[in-house]
Amino acid sequence: MKIWNSRVTKNKIVFTGIWAVCINLIVECLSRRGLIKGVVHMVTAPYIFVLNTLIVALTLSAAWLFRRRRFAFGFISFLWILAGIVDFILLFFRKTPFTANDFMLISDAIKILHSYINLFGIILMIAGFVAAVVGIFYYWRKSTVSPEKINYVKTAGSIGILWCVLYGVLWIGFKTQMLEPHFGNITTAFQDYGFAYCFTNSIFDNGIDEPDDYEAENFQDIHEAVTEPQTVEEEVSKEVIYPNIIFLQLESFMNPQLVKDAEYSENPVPNFTRLYEKYPSGYLYVPSFGAGTANTEFEVITGMNLDDFGTGEYPYKTVLKNQACETICYNLQAEGYTSHGLHNNDGSFYNRYHVFANLGFNTFTSIEYMDECKTNPTGWAKDEELTKYITKILDSTEKQDFIYAISVQGHGDYPKSEEELEEFTKDNPMKYDIKVENFLNEDERTGFEYYLDQIKEMDDFLGELILELSRRKERMILVFYGDHLPGFSFSSENLESEDIYKSQYVIWSNYDYGFEDCDLEAFQLSSYVLEHLGIETGVINRYHQKYKDSEQYLEKLTMLEYDVLYGDKKVYDYQEIYTPVRLQMGIREIKINKAYNYNERICVEGTNFNKYSFVLINGKEYETECINPHTLVVENVRLEDGDVVTVVQHGEDGLVLSTTSEFTYHPE
Repeated sequence: MKIWNSRVTKNKIVFTGIWAVCINLIVECLSRRGLIKGVVHMVTAPYIFVLNTLIVALTLSAAWLFRRRRFAFGFISFLWILAGIVDFILLFFRKTPFTANDFMLISDAIKILHSYINLFGIILMIAGFVAAVVGIFYYWRKSTVSPEKINYVKTAGSIGILWCVLYGVLWIGFKTQMLEPHFGNITTAFQDYGFAYCFTNSIFDNGIDEPDDYEAENFQDIHEAVTEPQTVEEEVSKEVIYPNIIFLQLESFMNPQLVKDAEYSENPVPNFTRLYEKYPSGYLYVPSFGAGTANTEFEVITGMNLDDFGTGEYPYKTVLKNQACETICYNLQAEGYTSHGLHNNDGSFYNRYHVFANLGFNTFTSIEYMDECKTNPTGWAKDEELTKYITKILDSTEKQDFIYAISVQGHGDYPKSEEELEEFTKDNPMKYDIKVENFLNEDERTGFEYYLDQIKEMDDFLGELILELSRRKERMILVFYGDHLPGFSFSSENLESEDIYKSQYVIWSNYDYGFEDCDLEAFQLSSYVLEHLGIETGVINRYHQKYKDSEQYLEKLTMLEYDVLYGDKKVYDYQEIYTPVRLQMGIREIKINKAYNYNERICVEGTNFNKYSFVLINGKEYETECINPHTLVVENVRLEDGDVVTVVQHGEDGLVLSTTSEFTYHPE
């Protein structure tokens, strides 16, 4: 220990650098999921390895500011290795690396943890966390306190030297373009630039940076282009009968026949195959692979390019929490539409119950506002339930409706072995038995066959939905697509599409609107649909329609996005023109008509109750049984004169999504 302390004291930078090399190598081996791969990276990418080592070293150097140096040094090292382990685990489940923005998703991750890890695994995780906390506290108590006074000036100088070296290496990287400050494909970026750099980048890189040329005179051409008045011909062309528009985002949906060499006992998606060939369709470039539903959703609804945002950022968790902005919902509302969100999963997932108000939705029907839903073997609601609610939404208004429906049945995780599959399906057998041969990874074959069963049911739902829409006399457009590919070992080499960020879309309609086959970015999809309806409302929508072929298209789009979300809103004449909509949860209002005592229980009568309805008496929630859509019962409680009764809707997380009007009890 004396030798260790002596060497450390005399050679702060040298020792820290050597230790940082070891920590960085361990983390890279975890990130690349192999010892040899980590060593190969160190040898073949020396600049990147040195850069990441310097970042680790700079954080380790903070230990010299503490008297308990060994503890501080060990604690910082532990955090880096822990981050590498978390990254290693996440790459198994969702195929995208660990970033600082994942801390904002902890509450959402907890909700779906049971779908990826069994009860024993969850118990082990909790035990491991407790053990780590206890171990850290024990290590802190046992660690020695240095008898020497800290020379803060000298220590600051050592840290300053490290910072200057790191700054110089970063400068060289940016100047020579060996390094990028922003990157859209974070999976590739983590492999190209290393874990430490990319993770650190995700801490500081959020939102959209102010463009260098964000000046009034440079912005003027965009402003004039997207706000110029419509011509008489354009106004006349808008005298059309607008259709109902439905966007159907299918969870982890893909055409399995895009997997090279794979052979199937039957076509898992016959309806999709037929519709893809018959109706306007193409590839859809999405921002995520294996996970990240909300980010594909964000691009489609807002028309904004996620590549312009921070590393691993989820705008639903950052800027859109408190900021309304232009969306397809607002643009269609200007044309008389009512906008509806629909999702057969928790309303609080990805903050949708809050964010959808900022996106301009008038109603949002989540699973808490649905009748009992059938579930698949891993517990996700089946998509067949959505047909009924799409129909109810269309019937709920007299004018045109825009529906954004978000599917969930295809969600992972998928069984990893025959034993696990049997455990999943013993009480909930699969409907089909589709087999695959020559799949790219034999270890994933069982999980992929389970996935095929799920998307076959999703394909059935797609056929039933179109059949239902075909019966309606109104004009209809249905746009459906996969939000991202499922989390299997796909790569550009083993897919016919040659890109893991390519999904597919189809535009079905019962009237010819002139759509054609073409490939689109997810952020172009909405404007493409509106363009063929003659709808130019909204500056971002209009910008896509008029300038998608220009040389500076993406560059100017970035400036436009910055202006409307973070800048002065020059394109809106410096005004805040979008404000949050009063979002109604569910299309059917939940009401209390009557509450009364009956023997040793309370009965609450009203409308549209379900298993997610809970009775509150004077603000206190009670265990509630839903007898039917009109009756709730609370056992072993009695109402007193003046008691205030309300009913709230919430899921397992307990987060209240809506509350009824108050009912004050008075005995008859």
